[in-house]
Amino acid sequence: ASRIPVPVEARMRGMLADLLDLLLPRACARCAGAVHGADAFCARCVAVIPRIAAGGCRVCQIAIAAGQSCCAACAHERPPLTQIAAEAPFAGEIARWVHAFKYPREGLAGLDPRPGAALTALVADAARRLEGEPPVLVVPVPMHPRKRRERGFHPAGELARTVATALGVRV
Repeated sequence: ASRIPVPVEARMRGMLADLLDLLLPRACARCAGAVHGADAFCARCVAVIPRIAAGGCRVCQIAIAAGQSCCAACAHERPPLTQIAAEAPFAGEIARWVHAFKYPREGLAGLDPRPGAALTALVADAARRLEGEPPVLVVPVPMHPRKRRERGFHPAGELARTVATALGVRV
């Protein structure tokens, strides 16, 4: 398999983001308030970000009775996936973060690390919800080479690295 070269713009974006991390203190990815250590969110924002309750169906995430692993619909349908982990519903500000992460604005505004930091934290939390044996490999959804050149990065690949790091496995 051939490797797709990373455009100069993407490398520059990464270097500028690293420089900003050195010059500016870490801040909450939601409100820009103070955070502790490497946390992505301040305590106030952690409390108000909508989350999917733990203990739901391992496939569709809906609430189920204690002791069950999946809901009746998923048990009947037998989807090909044995487990899905989601941390937050795809709506409102979460959907806006996803869009901002996948389609960064032009210029310096495109260097805003908050959407990526927010999604990285949520995806890592979701990965930690997985039950049973951890996976041995995380594989991102492939991206067409033309789209990767246009964006300058692979959003699913970035999030896959986050999941792999959280689980201690390879990408």
